[in-house]
Amino acid sequence: MRNMEIGKTLERMRAERNLRAAEVAALIGMSRSYVSRCESGEITPSLEALEKFAVAIGVKLCEIVARAEGVAIVIREETREQAATRHLMESLDAQQRYKLEAIAEILSDGPPESS
Repeated sequence: MRNMEIGKTLERMRAERNLRAAEVAALIGMSRSYVSRCESGEITPSLEALEKFAVAIGVKLCEIVARAEGVAIVIREETREQAATRHLMESLDAQQRYKLEAIAEILSDGPPESS
């Protein structure tokens, strides 16, 4: 993945949401210059920075990467239950979400085997 592809993708996605670079910079806690240098392809943002860009722009990280690589993401229709679960997960903070996912993983493995 080349710098320019990620940068131009970030710039397009930001513009599509009518966000100014200064607004994104404030949301991600970086300078306006940093955002400009990322969008121009001068520098490649770290994975952590890309995650912050995704949150600020209102997309998932995989959407940024997919668009930069020219991959179309097909969103399938979700059931009412899936939508309710997604909405619940989005409303939780990261720590709550992590704990809930850990509990779900434990439960999906079934009860521990007896010796």
